[in-house]
Amino acid sequence: MDYHPDFFAGAGSSCRANCEERLAVLRRHVRGSSLLDIGCSGGYYSFGMRERLPDVVAIDEVPELVEGCLRVQEREGTDIDFRCVGLVEFLDSAVRRWDNVFYLSVHHHIVEQEGNAKAAELLRRVSEVGDRLFFDMGQQNEKRCQGTLGGGCFPPWGTPRRRIG
Repeated sequence: MDYHPDFFAGAGSSCRANCEERLAVLRRHVRGSSLLDIGCSGGYYSFGMRERLPDVVAIDEVPELVEGCLRVQEREGTDIDFRCVGLVEFLDSAVRRWDNVFYLSVHHHIVEQEGNAKAAELLRRVSEVGDRLFFDMGQQNEKRCQGTLGGGCFPPWGTPRRRIG
């Protein structure tokens, strides 16, 4: 996606193709006007859905990633609501529902860090804040893909770190 030219810096061509393919599939299946993007990372899917959905809220707990998204947003003039917040804190304060929720390549991190029971409870809670949940477990080669995490790519301004609370 040309609006975010440095998103794929350091990542291979298969990462870019994977992200573009996933975005095309997501665009075909979203409905309504709102999106909550949980674990938005560098904002690739948030920015990519903005043309299709006018109300986008994107959260990640890594400050450097959210700051990077805000810099791209300032350059591009979009109005996505990027927030630096942990998943539990966000869910505890959620006062609305979204038409679509992206929970992409996040769940397996919670399983690894918190165990299956906590991960299952958070998945249940995530499913309650949206009408349509888009979910995946990440890729087997995630740790080997330079510049990537799950099916999304890490931009050069941040290092992947995840905490749950």
